[in-house]
Amino acid sequence: MERAAFLSNELPRRAAPSPQARWDARAVITPEARAAFLETLQEERVKVLEELGLAGKPELPTREQRQVERHSIRRARPSQLPEKDNSSTTEKFQKADTE
Repeated sequence: MERAAFLSNELPRRAAPSPQARWDARAVITPEARAAFLETLQEERVKVLEELGLAGKPELPTREQRQVERHSIRRARPSQLPEKDNSSTTEKFQKADTE
């Protein structure tokens, strides 16, 4: 079983590089980039909490915590990733969370 898992990560799939080759080719995240992302993420959390009307709550239920995290991370991700429509409306958040 271990051998099969190893081979599945080492061997290329069709015309694409193997998972291991893709992992090895990834860009290294610098400490500065990580710090900038975390700072942006915190700013986005505040914005999302305000937009959802949850800014003053001391503790959120799990579902709302996860909703805030999902939307904050989507907005804070580095610009080299494909962008999605991040318009800030409560209706869009609610629609996305029910799909």
